[in-house]
Amino acid sequence: MLNARPLVLRNNGTKNNWLKVTFKSAARSNSSALGARLTATDSTGRSQTFDVTGAGSYLSSNDWRIHIGLGAAPKIERLDVRWPNGNRERFKPTNVNQSLTLTEGTGSEIK
Repeated sequence: MLNARPLVLRNNGTKNNWLKVTFKSAARSNSSALGARLTATDSTGRSQTFDVTGAGSYLSSNDWRIHIGLGAAPKIERLDVRWPNGNRERFKPTNVNQSLTLTEGTGSEIK
């Protein structure tokens, strides 16, 4: 608003848990694993599904990492990845509130 008193906003952070995931595919032509699909299941049984995409809008792109908001859930039970080539793997991270990289071929295969 014009001629209004200034407003100061302060970010006090959050006590919610999170996990940030980066992907590394075995394919040389798509090493960032664009097109992969991640399903994260937390310790409360809630599942969230994310697609790895850099798409934004005209002449722009978004962050390729996936940021998973977990709320009060204390841990992730499993991360299931469907890689762009169709392979499926399961990963079991141990901690929340961290960034991790999932590399194709290092998880447990899902049939």
